[in-house]
Amino acid sequence: GMGFAHGQILARPDNFGIALLSRHEPVSLEVADYGAGVPSLLADFGDFRLLATHPPPPINSSYHQMGQAHLARVAEVIEGSPLILAGDLNATSWSPPLHRLEKAGLVNSRRGFGVLTTWPTHPLFLRIPIDQVLVSPTIGVADCRVGPDLGSDHLPLVVDFTLP
Repeated sequence: GMGFAHGQILARPDNFGIALLSRHEPVSLEVADYGAGVPSLLADFGDFRLLATHPPPPINSSYHQMGQAHLARVAEVIEGSPLILAGDLNATSWSPPLHRLEKAGLVNSRRGFGVLTTWPTHPLFLRIPIDQVLVSPTIGVADCRVGPDLGSDHLPLVVDFTLP
């Protein structure tokens, strides 16, 4: 395997299953719902928290509103210990929801590393950056890159962090 001994997998019959896997055991791991009826996972590792989330995509006005509300609620979690926010946010790096998260105090891990498109895996010419990793300013980003095709319709975004 990949050596992830800790975490939680929430499988669902729709597209909103989510997993958080780690080599390090979190102090706590909770399932959170930010109002869109889709689960998020919030892990506290002591030095930092990691929030894995996947708001609904803006495929119609109802989903669009749910996704916007979801990310607005996520912005409220930013305060507190350093946070890494990761997931398919269904929002590009230049979209209003991302600007709001940055205004709330997070830094886009892509900054200085390029656009790094992740979805869809194929065809390349349609690919956009909707998979996001944002961090509190005290968390450094040593590297941010697109990982290999693992069989998903998304490519992984691989980020190397430095903790304060």
